[in-house]
Amino acid sequence: MSQYQNILYRAEGPIGTITLNRPESHNAQNIRLINEIDDALKEACGDDNVRVIVLEGAGRSFSSGHDLSIASADKDSLDTYEDAYYQRRKTPETLFDHEAEIYVNRCLAIRNAPKPTIAKVQGHCIAAGWMVASMCDLIIAADNARFANPVARMACVGAEIPVEFWDLGVRKAKELLFTGNKIEADEAKTLGMVNQVVPLDELDEFTTAMANKIAQVPPVTLKLLKQSMNRSLDAMGQANSFAEHFVLHQFGHQTQEFKEFMGGRSDSSVKAFVSRRDKATQA
Repeated sequence: MSQYQNILYRAEGPIGTITLNRPESHNAQNIRLINEIDDALKEACGDDNVRVIVLEGAGRSFSSGHDLSIASADKDSLDTYEDAYYQRRKTPETLFDHEAEIYVNRCLAIRNAPKPTIAKVQGHCIAAGWMVASMCDLIIAADNARFANPVARMACVGAEIPVEFWDLGVRKAKELLFTGNKIEADEAKTLGMVNQVVPLDELDEFTTAMANKIAQVPPVTLKLLKQSMNRSLDAMGQANSFAEHFVLHQFGHQTQEFKEFMGGRSDSSVKAFVSRRDKATQA
């Protein structure tokens, strides 16, 4: 079995499970974690015994999104692996290429995996956490799951892929993105974003049972069914929606508004800076 630092991977019977394993940060996604998800996904897809892939988070949450603490860290304190990430973000051109590779393409690899995928979500599922979960074919949520994308308050044009519109419909997506409000698991199920909501203490058992039931369908049939539905989404404009949004997201990184935000929070956490700014705006 391959060795990973920021995730766990195990294959048990027909189920391959990828566990985001940074529970102390609510599974905030650094570059190593994102790349290791991709490596484990390839491992699972290359294993003929694995028919269904489950993506989960260790600890209290699925994922709190990108690891923003790195952006304000002393660059001398970063390890070589993470520092290489910053070396590729020095110009708009290299920033575009890097985010396309790490954030967009790594997510689309989950969406386009030839095997069914299930996101098992508990606690916080925020911004890029939501983006990753949304790439899965099914989402099973614990009753304490909360979904949100508050990054517009950080002068960002959403996350790299605009999953909210496709998951919830345009009216609800605008409400959540404009306000940064959270959506609870039950409402997410009512809106069709989440397949099932179960008590937290039943999440593991329920998801395993669902995965085993899906695994009874012949694998080629599952692959073709998934391919058919994904192609239908693309015919409805999903692929173009993703591509167009990413360009606007990149332009947003170059605006004066965003640069002022990044400069203003250099000595502060994102949460503290946004809170201060909101209070100043309301004064």
